[in-house]
Amino acid sequence: VAGGDVSLNSLLRFLRDTPVAERLGDVFPDIRAGGRGDLRTSLQLPLRDLGQWQLQGTLDVNDASVWLRTLEPRFRNVKGRVSIDNTYVTGEGLSATLLEEPVSIRIEPDVAPDAAFSHRATVRGRFPYAKVEAALTLPPLGKLDGAADMRADALFPAPRPDSDPFRLIVTSDLEGISSSLPDPLGKPAASQEDFAAEVRFPADGAIDISMNLQRGVLADFEYRRQESRWGLRGGRVRIGTAQETSMGDDGIALTLAADRVRVEDWVEAFSQETDPGSGWPEERGRWEDYFDSVELLVDELEVLGYRFSDTDLRADFGSNSWDVEIIGPWVEGRLDVPFELDSTTTITGDLSRLLLIEPVDNGSVAADEYSASPLNMPSFQGTVTEFALGTMRLGRLVADVRAVPDGIEARSLTMTAPSFTALVSGDWLVVDNAQRSRVHVELESNDVQQALRQLGLAPLLSGNRGKVVTDLIWEGGPGDDIVGASTGTLSMSVRDGAINDIDARGGRLLGLLSVAALPRRLALDFTDLTENKLTFSKISADFRLDFGDAWTCNLGLEGDVADMALVGRTGITAQDYNQVAVVRPQLANLVPVPAAFLGGPTAGVAALLVSQIFKKPISGIGETYYTVSGSWDNSDIARVQRSDLDTTPFADCEAQLPALSPEEVTAIEELLNQPAEQPPEQPAPAPKPEEAAPATMTP
Repeated sequence: VAGGDVSLNSLLRFLRDTPVAERLGDVFPDIRAGGRGDLRTSLQLPLRDLGQWQLQGTLDVNDASVWLRTLEPRFRNVKGRVSIDNTYVTGEGLSATLLEEPVSIRIEPDVAPDAAFSHRATVRGRFPYAKVEAALTLPPLGKLDGAADMRADALFPAPRPDSDPFRLIVTSDLEGISSSLPDPLGKPAASQEDFAAEVRFPADGAIDISMNLQRGVLADFEYRRQESRWGLRGGRVRIGTAQETSMGDDGIALTLAADRVRVEDWVEAFSQETDPGSGWPEERGRWEDYFDSVELLVDELEVLGYRFSDTDLRADFGSNSWDVEIIGPWVEGRLDVPFELDSTTTITGDLSRLLLIEPVDNGSVAADEYSASPLNMPSFQGTVTEFALGTMRLGRLVADVRAVPDGIEARSLTMTAPSFTALVSGDWLVVDNAQRSRVHVELESNDVQQALRQLGLAPLLSGNRGKVVTDLIWEGGPGDDIVGASTGTLSMSVRDGAINDIDARGGRLLGLLSVAALPRRLALDFTDLTENKLTFSKISADFRLDFGDAWTCNLGLEGDVADMALVGRTGITAQDYNQVAVVRPQLANLVPVPAAFLGGPTAGVAALLVSQIFKKPISGIGETYYTVSGSWDNSDIARVQRSDLDTTPFADCEAQLPALSPEEVTAIEELLNQPAEQPPEQPAPAPKPEEAAPATMTP
């Protein structure tokens, strides 16, 4: 046949259906073609031995299409010449388009008798990732971009029963492809990294794909044809580990071993919804539908702004949420986390341990780059048997945090430890396009010294009963420097205790009890203190907190040996003092004094002694005056004469306090007046003090 214009489809059908040429048809069982070509052939048929036929020829095509029966992408605009030598085909300089991108094609036969494959067709081209993603019906993450040179080798089976099935080998150095996925999958476009994939066709309607990335990413996927589309039946991805893992039952099983993983980065990376129905007969449209389970083996897991060491995490993908199991020295338990993390959903948890003790160090990164918004956050309800925040060991936590229209609201946070119970409520809202936070805390203790230890504070005081009530408000969200950024009030009282003999620097008890540093100094002034511990029946005070400063007008101590009062400022941010104290030994231990002389049986000792600072002493004996200044680490407690005491900075103390604005007063009152709701589980409170809570200071 010379110069024959033939249909490529008819030619392939002839080669498959003609008994004489059935061997040639076995070479390309899954090839389909369209268009026409110019065929020139020479066929010799020995009549006495038809099996020894000889076929030589050429086929020229100018605008043909070629494709695999099982795949949709086609080679279009195929141009060039192929040579035929019996069952072997050779092609040099062929060109075409694939995914609308130009490619070159080379076809080489393997004539060895024991060859595993009869032919290798090599296709080279440069492909944008977006087109590959669409062709494989992968979920569009929006995190991979660019184009890279790729090579695909199609290996056609040898015409014998034990031959391997048809398969494709795809390789690339990925130069030009960028990835903004979190570590360890991030990649700049300019870098090179070896990538290889093997595509196998084990049976009709089945495609198996294996991939590996140079950095240690191994993946296996099983695609199955359902109705008119391909769908992912199962798969597994291993990152940073070569250990064998099982395929997912109805999605991908992901195993990740890494030095560091920041959970928020991964949640954000997969937050975009996929195109519903792309590649899924079930028309699933969420990236979660591609996964069956995730297992993390992480040296440092970062979540909620804290670091957790040596943590193993497994998440099983349900219909609408992750069932998460976490095991590690700082966190352990189970969480149910909805796929849609917004104000309409609730995270529930039952953790045996949650120790938020190591905040993530952001280094020189600007704080606003890590800012979060309370808008559209999910609710949370759950319990933590052992809860810690920084150096504070807060015991058992029962939490009920609700999403509200402008942010989130802590309806109830109950913390129960052996030595105290704390009830916390508050919110984190967006008000007039700015973030605002409020918190109300009521803490009661039946062992003040142990409570201070558990709260990460110096055990300056011991006492049988204690109570603290505080209300704070600040701009922004929760953080480590709440006290330094807030305004509000704090009231405290401690009953039946003692000031312990601890280094004066222990006054870091919120920087508020510099009076605890006085006993060492008092021993020089009062001989009766040298052999007696400074015990007291009551310490009480009200404080006004104002952006890193704490002011008091009425800190008072009623002691067995001496009474004290203190007024002034403590710089919590600056860590300094500017205070005046008055100390009076118990007159009952010195000389009998009528009760009326001391101000009457109902007069408070603190109020009485505070008046001594600003007015003429009413007793005339025993009062000693001190100024407290300097830094917390090196405070200067100086005894001064009453006549030399400059009370001007402290005169009319209440009037000198920084005033809360009307808006701040209203915000605190709103928080206090919110209707109380029962938490999911209410633990038994610690024993309560007999006295009523100290009154909150009025601005």
